Amino acid sequence: MPNTTILSGSRLGNGNEIFPGAVIGAIPQDLKFSGEDSTAEIGDNNRIRENVTINRGTAAKGHTIVGNNNLLMENMHVAHDVMIGNNCIIGNSTKFGVKQSLTTTL
Repeated sequence: MPNTTILSGSRLGNGNEIFPGAVIGAIPQDLKFSGEDSTAEIGDNNRIRENVTINRGTAAKGHTIVGNNNLLMENMHVAHDVMIGNNCIIGNSTKFGVKQSLTTTL
């Protein structure tokens, strides 16, 4: 559909429907990312609704994966290195991220 953005590093299967405002394959929102090769891999027959973002992987795993036959509803985010299986329905504004350790110095 119009006004979708599919960037370098994106791999899309067959029969996907991507709605306006979606961004597939943007670089990760991770300060450790330094331009390494990585991908955002989308399987077959997914419906990716308005304003969904699916970022590429990082050096840690290299891939963000969305399987087959999923419905990703409006305004959700799939962060770097996340894996979503098959036949999932994910509600509006859901955010998926990868568990990481955080260290804070006070």
